[in-house]
Amino acid sequence: MLAARNCHVLRINGYVNHIHMLIDLHPSIALANLIREIKISTNNWLKSNKDFPNFVGWGAGYYACSVSPSNQQACIDYITSQELHHGCCNFDVEIRRLIAAHGDDEHPNDLR
Repeated sequence: MLAARNCHVLRINGYVNHIHMLIDLHPSIALANLIREIKISTNNWLKSNKDFPNFVGWGAGYYACSVSPSNQQACIDYITSQELHHGCCNFDVEIRRLIAAHGDDEHPNDLR
């Protein structure tokens, strides 16, 4: 699906109740539309896959930010180390740290 839209996954990993994705987003693609398509297609796949019996659906929101080429490897490393990272903080703490680190405003859908 992403390749058909000239977008490329650079890294994806998740932990318990969320995922992180680093995507090279083609400029002709609206992020909100891409996220909607990703959620729809993965929702159907996860619900039909016996390896994910507790999956009930994605949350309403998402958080996105851009990453400069000079920070790309640090972002990939961060995504790769989710299991280690979450030994010290849960999703709410993590999302607040990401929002603060990027100087963004918190949106109600960013949190559970």
